Formats: sequence, C-alpha cells, structure tokens
Amino acid sequence: MKPLEMTKISITAPKNQLRPVVEGLYELQMMDIDSHENEAIESGKPFEEAEQLSETIVDIRSLISKLPEQGQQGTQNKDIGQVQDKGH
Repeated sequence: MKPLEMTKISITAPKNQLRPVVEGLYELQMMDIDSHENEAIESGKPFEEAEQLSETIVDIRSLISKLPEQGQQGTQNKDIGQVQDKGH
C-alpha cells in the first residue's frame, strides 16, 4: 500500500457559514482538517454598519413577502386618482 499525495488547501468563509462547511467536509471523509493558527492572516471584522444593513435587509425581505405576487387574481393596478376618488 502506498499513501496518496496530499494537497494543502485553505478554506475561508464567514463565521456563520464555517460550521456547516467544516461539518460537510467531515461527513465526506475526504480531508484531514486542521484549525487555522496563522497570525499573518487577520480574522475579518464586519463593517460598523453591517448589523444595521443586515437588519434593514431582513425588514425589506419581510415587506416583499407580504406583497401580492404579480399576476395574482384579485389585484388591480390603480392610479392615485382612482384611490383618492374612492376615499371621498
């Protein structure tokens, strides 16, 4: 028996995605995984406004999910004049 030659790779991912990636690689049993201990490469830090942007994206997606789908029966396009006339 002769061992196969190994190739060293580096995997970089956001912290919230790293666990599923590593677990998937363990399940495949195709790699020997070592943790990263290199001081030359800094761990990434999010921009100051990243949390605010993330919350805004969640809010926008929530609003979009509440809108009727295009072409859905029972919805009509109206101009502002039609809506104002019904209000008075």
